[in-house]
Amino acid sequence: MGLDMYLYSAPKIEGLKMEEVIHANNYLPTLEKENNDLYSKVKDYIKDFEEFGHKWKSLFTEELYWRKANHIHSWFVQHVQGGEDLTQALLRLAVRHGLLVKVQAFHHLKMY
Repeated sequence: MGLDMYLYSAPKIEGLKMEEVIHANNYLPTLEKENNDLYSKVKDYIKDFEEFGHKWKSLFTEELYWRKANHIHSWFVQHVQGGEDLTQALLRLAVRHGLLVKVQAFHHLKMY
């Protein structure tokens, strides 16, 4: 398993919990077509990206990328996750909620 890691920022949108922001991000094309209340709350935070001829929209911005830096991973586990490595738990949660399919749509996010 590789240790490619990414740190993303997400907007704090008034009236939405983080789970709702994640949900909105995963279904942006659908929300845009429906033009519903959730879309009206997030539309000002949508960013357009392009890399290697691939275009996508996201509420999240990649802030940092590193690989093979176990000490950085350990720092996040100790200082952000209260000493519990949540990597596997988050992966299981993503699979359970069907988010892994969407994550793989981003070519720069590699799951090994």
